[in-house]
Amino acid sequence: MNNTFYRMLFSTFFILTSNTVFAEWIEVGHSDERTFQMYYDPATINKTGDIATVKVLKNFKTPRNSVDPNKPYTFLSNIATQEIWCSENKERLLHIDIWSGTNGTGKLEQSHDYEGRKDWGRRFKISSIESAVISKACSSAKT
Repeated sequence: MNNTFYRMLFSTFFILTSNTVFAEWIEVGHSDERTFQMYYDPATINKTGDIATVKVLKNFKTPRNSVDPNKPYTFLSNIATQEIWCSENKERLLHIDIWSGTNGTGKLEQSHDYEGRKDWGRRFKISSIESAVISKACSSAKT
């Protein structure tokens, strides 16, 4: 078989598989400072009563530095599982994975599990990008 056939076969395979990591994420928007883009995965929304959980992806425009001086690294994305108290517009972080590449790819630099946390974080500003995630998660029909 000739090279053209193999090039077409490879191109078709690449096109069909290149978007699979990113396929489940829906864009919410960018931060006010335009330092990151935010996405959520609608398949991960779970709502029970007034509490919702959702996975959120942040892609940073430029590499970020770790805050731990004993483990220096740079990263371009994180994927977090957030728990949201819908009526109070509050959230708490349940889990976060920090990745060297965009879209949760590359090397997993850090992973933190906060399951069982009792404290609720700050209230979201109504105009913030996070409020769009709250709206999507809290308006979900899943229970």
